[in-house]
Amino acid sequence: MTLPPTIALLASPGFRREENSPLAALLRVLVPFLTHAFPAKLVAMRPTYEAAQAAGFLTDYPLWDVLPPWEEGAVATVAARLVAGEIDWVIYLADPGDLISLFPESIALKRQCVVHGRPYLATVRAAAEWCLLHWIERDPAGAATFLCTLDDPTAAASLPGATTLGLVAHDTRKTAMLAFVERWFPLLDRFRLRLSTGTTGGLLNGDAPARLGEVSPEMRGLIDAQKARLAGRQGPWTVPYLSGPKGGDAQIADRVLREPGSTILFFEDPHVAREHEADIQLLERIARLKTYDNACLHDPATAQRWAELWSHALSVGLAPHLKA
Repeated sequence: MTLPPTIALLASPGFRREENSPLAALLRVLVPFLTHAFPAKLVAMRPTYEAAQAAGFLTDYPLWDVLPPWEEGAVATVAARLVAGEIDWVIYLADPGDLISLFPESIALKRQCVVHGRPYLATVRAAAEWCLLHWIERDPAGAATFLCTLDDPTAAASLPGATTLGLVAHDTRKTAMLAFVERWFPLLDRFRLRLSTGTTGGLLNGDAPARLGEVSPEMRGLIDAQKARLAGRQGPWTVPYLSGPKGGDAQIADRVLREPGSTILFFEDPHVAREHEADIQLLERIARLKTYDNACLHDPATAQRWAELWSHALSVGLAPHLKA
């Protein structure tokens, strides 16, 4: 049996103050998840904990681990605990207008999640969906009962058929992206629309863009397999935009703004200098602008787990209970 995770729960000030804040919306999912499925340890900064208590959520929950406020170094503590293997998931409801999310410790926390393959969930949609899918895996009947009584559709998981999927990968992660698509093609093919930056899009449409030069035998085999899967189809499997450094991230960000309800799988390489770092941050920030609608996952390990969970949820017949 899967052990309960240790979850870091953080929220920007603007996302926790109001009665109907994003934090409150997420806690409406977290409370039954924690009390019926995973009695997980919650590591939270004091302001997030106090906001939850003031709103009446998890007031008697015994597994809180309360840290000082961010100005006393709590984000750095969360990052260090994650590196040490003491934190499994990070939920950071980041207000795009909150400068704290751009501070070095916040950026380092997200980067270490990518380095160690731990989910970094920065929107209500991403965090709620992640928890609901784990609940479905562990207890389909209990999850179905909860989903049937859920009166907040923004908190439900979004069906692939109703969702736009962004597929982006840095050069050192492109083979991993091709392998991911090969393994999970039936699931990814269900999405109503797929978007990619230029080179990644070319690969996923069965071509090897010239800028890559000579590709490895492994990549060549994956490209040829993708081309064979797409044989006879009309139009590209994924809509390719410009490459990231030439503005592709900005183009996808604009599309996400116009079509809320997007899942972005961004296979980032945290070990290389990225000349278009501002564009990457733009795409991630735009995804957070509509915290109830969009999700962004940042590394292959998290994407693999997400695909496993979605495939299981669809296989057990819970699709009618999920958000369309």
